[in-house]
Amino acid sequence: MDHFLKAKKYMRNDSGNRIRYVVSAVLLFNLCLLTTCLAASSSVVATPNNTNAQSITEKPGTNNATDVTKTASDANSVPDDTTDLSASDPFSTMTPVQDSMEGLNRATFAFNDKFDTYFWRPLANGYNLIMPRPLNRGIHNIFTNIRTIPTIVNDALQLHACSILHDTWRFSINTTLGIGGIFDVASAMQLEPYTNDFGLTLVRWGYTNSDYLVIPFFGSFTVRDGVGFFLDYFEFSIYPYLNPPSFRYEVYTLGALDRRAHELPFQSLLEEAAYDKYLFMRNAYFQHRAYEIQTNNERDCTSRHRENAISQINYFGP
Repeated sequence: MDHFLKAKKYMRNDSGNRIRYVVSAVLLFNLCLLTTCLAASSSVVATPNNTNAQSITEKPGTNNATDVTKTASDANSVPDDTTDLSASDPFSTMTPVQDSMEGLNRATFAFNDKFDTYFWRPLANGYNLIMPRPLNRGIHNIFTNIRTIPTIVNDALQLHACSILHDTWRFSINTTLGIGGIFDVASAMQLEPYTNDFGLTLVRWGYTNSDYLVIPFFGSFTVRDGVGFFLDYFEFSIYPYLNPPSFRYEVYTLGALDRRAHELPFQSLLEEAAYDKYLFMRNAYFQHRAYEIQTNNERDCTSRHRENAISQINYFGP
């Protein structure tokens, strides 16, 4: 019996170690790729391209999949590399498309697309199929609440005082009254969710233009935003503090699966709209990111945020 228990414990530890090694290898590979691309982009001055996604008639939100679909009103409207939309695109002067690594990016994009088609998307479909809707929503709220932590840190790094108050108050309410974030109580109190990241912090302090980069398994970024993504994970999120490591990676994978599952309703529209899926996703990413940059620059201490902050401070008052 003792030998059986020891063998079972060994198999469990061995499985955890394998998960750890695989995830660590993926992260290490992507970090090496980012370092190489950062060195390349600093030594080669890329000529900005005027290509951007078509002008969005509705303001995009914080969900990437939702924002991409707003650019897909006409399948023939996807720009090619010779289209100049600077006159109609309000963000074109803000984020010129720089894609000096297009060959590498297209190869990585093709790999990610196959991975999504044959593994990740079916898994997300199965997740939505077996998960009861209330539980699905609760899990989504938990991960939205978890992502508020790096948002607060980046609010502080950007010296956005009102945003710090807004996001800290939202996190505190949902963590306590919302039972660890299961229920989004803060939104009912007009404290809307917002996502800030270290890529936006770098923009805030002057790193405005950056080359487009498709990262294996993770998707569309720029070199700047890719560096910010990994820094947010390793330095500002709760994940490095979750132990054992196998549990940490399981929680992170569940969060990634939750995000993919919530993007599924827009998949058919994306498939129909994209004449060239690579160009479509690249231009949509720059368009969405331009909006996030503009919103972040205008967000702090506007009259609306001051009023919201004051009203929430007095919410439980006399």
